[in-house]
Amino acid sequence: MPAKENRNKEENEGTLKKLKKDVKRIKRLRYLKMLLSLLIVSGVAIDLGYTYAVAKDVQIVDKKISSITPEGELRFRATLTFTFDNPRERELDLEGLTYRIYVEGSYLGEGEKGAFTISPGLSNHTFDIHFDLRDLGAALDSALGKEVLHLRVKGHVKVPARFFGLYTWRVLELPYDVTETFTIKGGSVVVPPVTLYVPVEVTYSSVTLDWSRYAGEDFSRYEVHYSTQPNFQISSNTLAGVVEEIDTTTYTVENLRSRTTYYFKIRVYSIQGLQADSNEVSATTLFLPFP
Repeated sequence: MPAKENRNKEENEGTLKKLKKDVKRIKRLRYLKMLLSLLIVSGVAIDLGYTYAVAKDVQIVDKKISSITPEGELRFRATLTFTFDNPRERELDLEGLTYRIYVEGSYLGEGEKGAFTISPGLSNHTFDIHFDLRDLGAALDSALGKEVLHLRVKGHVKVPARFFGLYTWRVLELPYDVTETFTIKGGSVVVPPVTLYVPVEVTYSSVTLDWSRYAGEDFSRYEVHYSTQPNFQISSNTLAGVVEEIDTTTYTVENLRSRTTYYFKIRVYSIQGLQADSNEVSATTLFLPFP
C-alpha cells in the first residue's frame, strides 16, 4: 500500500507540473499574440501617418492657362499647366483633377482628368480641356459682342492617402483657380504666348528651361533671354540663345554664376515678324563647393 500511494503521489505531482507548463505556454502565446497585435497596429498607424503626411505635403507652386487654341468656329482648346512640389523622395500617384469652365462669368461645362504621377521635387504637367462658346446659350450674344473674353477654370487636384499603397482611405483636395483672356476678331483668336515653366534642373552654373509649344502655324523661332534683374526688358544684351525648331521647347543656359538668382523669358517670333513674350520665371544657381 505505501508503494502504491507513493506512485499515485508521483503521478499527481507529474500531472501538476505538466499543467503548470501548459499554463506558462498559454501565457507566453498570449503575450506573443498581444505583441504581434501591437506591432500590426503600430505598423498600420505608422503607414497611415506617413502616407497622409506625404499627401498633405504636396503643393501646387504654379498654375496657369498656358494657351487657348481655336479648333473650329466657336470651339477651343485650353491648356492648363501646373507645377507640383513633391518634397518626398518617392513618386506619388494622384487620382486626377476636376475642372469647371466659365466664360465671362457664365458656366460653360465641367469634367475630370484621370490619374497621373508626380516625381519627387518640382515637376510640370499639362492638361487640355475643350469648350464651345455655343454652350453659353443666351449669354453667347453678349460674349461675342465683347472684344476681350475672360476664361476661368477652377477645380481640385485629388491627392490620395493610401493604406500600404493599395487602399485609399482618404483623398485630399488641392484647389486651383486660374483665369486668362482671349479675343475674337473676325473669327480668329489671338493665342497667348508660350508659357515658361518653373525650372526643375538647376546646377551651380546652368539652368535648364522648358516651355509650352507655340500654338500657331506661322512659327519662326524661339529666343531665350535672361537677366539678374526681375521684370527685365528683352534686348540684344539679354539674349542667351535661339531655337529654330518649333518642337524643341527646352534650352540650357550655361556659364552662370553660382548662388545667383536669374530671371528668364522666352520670346517667340512668327514668320510675319510678330513677337510675343512669355511669362517670367526665376531660378537660383547652386552653391559651388570649394575643391
